[in-house]
Amino acid sequence: MPLQLVFVYGTLKADFSNHSVLGDSQFVDMATTDETYLMYSNGCYPTITPEDGGTQVRGEVYICEEGTMRDLDCLEANGAMYTRHQRLVNMDNNGMLAVWVYEYNYEHQGEQILDGNFTHEHCGGRYDRN
Repeated sequence: MPLQLVFVYGTLKADFSNHSVLGDSQFVDMATTDETYLMYSNGCYPTITPEDGGTQVRGEVYICEEGTMRDLDCLEANGAMYTRHQRLVNMDNNGMLAVWVYEYNYEHQGEQILDGNFTHEHCGGRYDRN
């Protein structure tokens, strides 16, 4: 598998608890989804599902190797809890790119995130930062 682009919008972002799973992946740019989503804070991690009239989600794009993609699929329970889909994102400095995005497979719970930007505050200060 060649190098892959992945969009992260929650605990995999820089300064969040699961960022280390990205290992040596190279940060590319900040980005916003082209598609709109429902976004919720489900405890201390976000969930998104495509939704017309939802919000665009803010996140980071990384270049990942095959082993890192396997690690991400494991963390996100790809095919069970989340499913990885190719989606377009608008890069802050590099136009539009197709990237992998993990979308939630179950009914949302918790607080809806209306601005599409998951922050430490969505965890009520209970977050373990790196």
